[in-house]
Amino acid sequence: MHPNNGSASTILVVDGDGSLGTSFLAGLSQAGYRVIVARNGEDALSKASLEHPEVILLDVPGLSAPALEMCKALHRQHQPNIIILAPESSGADVIAGLECGADDYLTEPFGPDLLLAHIHAVLRRRQRAPGDSAGTGWLPSMDVRITLGPLDINIHTHEVSCHGKPVELGRRLFDVLVFLARREGEVVTREDLLSEVWGYQVAGRTRTVDVHMHWLRKSLARTGCKGMIQTIRGAGYRMVLRKAV
Repeated sequence: MHPNNGSASTILVVDGDGSLGTSFLAGLSQAGYRVIVARNGEDALSKASLEHPEVILLDVPGLSAPALEMCKALHRQHQPNIIILAPESSGADVIAGLECGADDYLTEPFGPDLLLAHIHAVLRRRQRAPGDSAGTGWLPSMDVRITLGPLDINIHTHEVSCHGKPVELGRRLFDVLVFLARREGEVVTREDLLSEVWGYQVAGRTRTVDVHMHWLRKSLARTGCKGMIQTIRGAGYRMVLRKAV
């Protein structure tokens, strides 16, 4: 299940209360990953510094302030791909989890196949060719700039502006924007985004797309590009060229 990169990819599992169990950890090992376990934030930061894991699975029973701070510290210091594993929670919890630097948020229950598919997708993104680290490998190399009315996207420099004002976007939000902009006027499904931008072949119980779309709309609206992303009920999303307000 893991990319064949010549060596076992390292996964750091942060499981403070041991709720994941030995069978869960054994399943990751059997899938070909090198698994390291941390029981608290200090332990996680120490092992991340020593082992340089490609993926961190952060199991949290609730997104408390300490859990969020640990997530932020791991992301800030090591820039790994973080997947939060948590019970069913509110949209606010999902947003808080992703804002702390996590790449994805899976709510229980989920099967091992789904988790392995997400881990596999994360590692596949890390192995993109040089110059393709933003996750935009589906873009033709000739597309350096996209302009839609007041919105300007420079793919080479990863800069976005609206009415000449810079729009601050993280890596994944930039990827989502470019994917939508390249298909201006077309309906893009949630599954399209998960498959092409995140690399997930199985959607499962993840609100990643919904939350990122919410952030993207807010970021664009702050600089005057409000209303450029439509929700098509029951179908997906569409970027439209309209007069910004």
